[in-house]
Amino acid sequence: MHATVKQGACGGAVAALLLAPGAGRASGASPPDALPEDAGRFYDMSRMWAAKHRDDLALSQLQKALLIAPDDPMLLAEQIRILLRLGQPDPAKAILDGLRKRSPDAVETRCIEEEYRVRDHGPSGDGGHPPAGAQRSRG
Repeated sequence: MHATVKQGACGGAVAALLLAPGAGRASGASPPDALPEDAGRFYDMSRMWAAKHRDDLALSQLQKALLIAPDDPMLLAEQIRILLRLGQPDPAKAILDGLRKRSPDAVETRCIEEEYRVRDHGPSGDGGHPPAGAQRSRG
């Protein structure tokens, strides 16, 4: 088993964290104990590549972890984050839909749903547009 602690609930600054590598994880979060050791190693490598802004390599390592633990909500949520950073919202949406069906009550599912909503629609849920009648400042 991977000797680390399970990540906590997602933070409140979803919009600020969304596009950053490792978004949505508590600082220093590591794979949960329930994750098989090999999957944990691939997850760690994925995070390392994401921190170096190499999301292509991060996705490759994460896909290896998913071969070992295909239904792990944390791994699936991380895959969605990487796909969004790579500009692939359609596959990310398909994975999110599957995650909602498999693990609807998981903390990771709720967090990634919020991150996806913010990414897709802006923090206010309105597509990132100001409310009707709102004036934009010119400056």
